[in-house]
Amino acid sequence: MDKELMDFLTMMKNNMEKGFADVKKQLSEVNRKLDVLEGRVTRGFDETATLFESADCRVPDSH
Repeated sequence: MDKELMDFLTMMKNNMEKGFADVKKQLSEVNRKLDVLEGRVTRGFDETATLFESADCRVPDSH
């Protein structure tokens, strides 16, 4: 292959590798944020359940 084509292919390979690294970094950040959000939601459900238990909320029987 000629040098221009090889240079172009090398540049494309390097750009793709950098792009994949950037996407991997962004996915790691998204996963971290999802873990934080999951923790908040879980705590919210736990706190809500505790409030209902402490308030002794019962659903009346419907006839």
